[in-house]
Amino acid sequence: MTDRSLPRQERLRSFGAIRRLFESGESGFVYPLRYVWIAEADEIPSVEVLFSVPKKFQKRANKRNLQRRRMKEAYRLNKEIFDREGNPVALDLALIYSSKELTPYRVIEHAVQKIMCRFRHYGDSSFEITSVTWKDYYCSLPLRAATRRPVPNTRSKRCASTVP
Repeated sequence: MTDRSLPRQERLRSFGAIRRLFESGESGFVYPLRYVWIAEADEIPSVEVLFSVPKKFQKRANKRNLQRRRMKEAYRLNKEIFDREGNPVALDLALIYSSKELTPYRVIEHAVQKIMCRFRHYGDSSFEITSVTWKDYYCSLPLRAATRRPVPNTRSKRCASTVP
């Protein structure tokens, strides 16, 4: 069983590292998230992540906290994408929520998965950031109970059949 926690060592906290990330990092956008990343050669492969929901997009603190929790949960449940063999690389990643409306968890999870899939093979000699289709990504992962479609409600079918 994989460790699905998000310990403190995996969160980007250092002010200097955050400054370096935003000054010299590269960025991209997958709705509703903007991401900034920087990778450096290191002896021990590691991934540190920063989650941010700017006040510019969500004025109320409870809405910002909700979106931040959704991003953290999506990352935590899908971080096994980064478990890889290859050249040791330290990857710093910032996920920034960039939409004015509240989006459901599934949309955020899909965006996080697409972003993480782009960095899956970072550090390999043949690495190149490409746009990976959802079908390619989805077929490469084992299905989880949380990603399967819900079972149809059988009660409504019984009620419909009893009506003349």
